[in-house]
Amino acid sequence: MRVKGCVNLVGMVMMLVSLSAVADGDEPSTSHAVQPGEEACGKHQLGAPASIDADANRPNSDDAKAHYNRGVAFGKNGDYDRAIASFSEAIRLNPRFFEAYHNRGLSYALNHNHDRAIADITEAIRLDPKLARAYYSRGLVHGMKGDDDKAIADYTEAIRISPKYAEAYVNRGVVFEDKGEYDKSISDCTEAIRINPKYAEAYVNRGVAYADKGEYDKAIVDCTEAIRINPKYAKAYVIRARVHVAEGSLDQAFADCNEFLLRKRFRVGSTRLGLIKNDASLSSWYSTTRRTRDASKERSRAEF
Repeated sequence: MRVKGCVNLVGMVMMLVSLSAVADGDEPSTSHAVQPGEEACGKHQLGAPASIDADANRPNSDDAKAHYNRGVAFGKNGDYDRAIASFSEAIRLNPRFFEAYHNRGLSYALNHNHDRAIADITEAIRLDPKLARAYYSRGLVHGMKGDDDKAIADYTEAIRISPKYAEAYVNRGVVFEDKGEYDKSISDCTEAIRINPKYAEAYVNRGVAYADKGEYDKAIVDCTEAIRINPKYAKAYVIRARVHVAEGSLDQAFADCNEFLLRKRFRVGSTRLGLIKNDASLSSWYSTTRRTRDASKERSRAEF
């Protein structure tokens, strides 16, 4: 039984982090990933400036940076059309502004225009071939398009440039898991954990791979560790619940499903019933789990 379910969230979160983190001229560190349940900006460790002053002597350099930072603000607020317009103006004023190409590419991706996203991020790579996070971002977009081999190649290049890029290891592991290469997925997630032992997302994704191999005990241990690291990590509860279903522990699965719903309610302010109704896949899974558990109890009473 395949347990899959949480692997795309980290990519989308990291896209948002990239938009917000570079606003002040900072480059996201590769040593800590934003965990689901944390705010997308503010919890990310920041490193050295990412050459945001390239071509700073150009007459319109300051204007280009002003438009760039407006684009960051729009992107942070989810207004990707205006973000794209602002980054485009920054590029018009400074055609070698690789960060503007990179973040316009992220905005296109978040606006579901994957081909233009790849074109922009590729241009950022041409302007700065050592920009590890650009390969990472392009890998995310390839993954969104279902181009697994291209995604793996980009994550691998990001890791070659920046060997401690934990997020790249996890996302490459996610693609391996999607391809059914569970041992490679486990290896990548394990390396991410070695780099950052508090990386809850890595534990959950390694748990997914263990579960898909049928190693349910290891999967539960990993999901439990993710919850210990980040008790607000709602997805860890639902993945652990699915593992419990796979091994037949329905009461524990139901308890974890309730925790998932409570965490989601805490984050979005919705009622539990509303969450179930508004999430078709969760609604179906929750109802099936409940019916299966209740039917099992009825059989037990009848046999008794």
